Amino acid sequence: MKQRKAFSFTKAAIAALAPPAQGMASYRDTKEDGLSVYITAKGVVTFFVRKRVGGRDERIKIGRFPEVTIEQARKRARVLKGEIAAGQDPTAKNKQLRQELTFGQLFELYMERYSRPRKRSWRSDEREVNQYLAHWLSRRLSLITRNDVAALHERLGRDNGPYQANRVLARISAMFNKAIDWGWQGTNPAHGIPKFPEKSRDRFVRPDELPQLFAAIDAEPNTTARDFIWLSLLTGARKANVLAMRWSEIDWDNRTWHIADTK
Repeated sequence: MKQRKAFSFTKAAIAALAPPAQGMASYRDTKEDGLSVYITAKGVVTFFVRKRVGGRDERIKIGRFPEVTIEQARKRARVLKGEIAAGQDPTAKNKQLRQELTFGQLFELYMERYSRPRKRSWRSDEREVNQYLAHWLSRRLSLITRNDVAALHERLGRDNGPYQANRVLARISAMFNKAIDWGWQGTNPAHGIPKFPEKSRDRFVRPDELPQLFAAIDAEPNTTARDFIWLSLLTGARKANVLAMRWSEIDWDNRTWHIADTK
């Protein structure tokens, strides 16, 4: 039985479409003018809008079914048709978006051009982005909104505490500021988001607590962490200097450590 080329899109009707033997077959929605789907020989169904744009017949892809619902596709089709009617070119915007940096690409540039050469704490940048922002690495910069950043900041404050949430917020803001300095035309989505209040902490280990502290450090199964803690306690050196310590800086004869670059 031959499939109708135009019908009112429903989830059941689209799911029942038969893939063509080769190439692709397209079908129009009778409820939303201009909205169509095409189905490939592998059964992949994609929503699109076909319109004349700048004198050209363009097929503007919306997204795949069922990840994009029918109502979402109809709503997006209305927006695209409105942009075209207003003289805008959605295909040009899509092309620009494809050429725009992803957050992951910005992160690589930030580490290469700024963080590693200029910051002693560059490992913290690397660790925090991979730990808390990995879900943004493939997202285009202009698709990361102020609401996205505010929601992330709120969630980190709830799950990881205000200090960690504020550090990540500052990291995001610094990266977007660098993107703008390097020529990106967007705006910083972290700008204006208030940080959580932070209380100064003045808790010190009491003399009677030292034996328990030393025993806990010695019992740490991670030898790298254990050595780092002992070295930090016994030298009083800054965290960044301890992390950057090299064998060439140690004078074994005089039992000294020469820190070449420190505050």
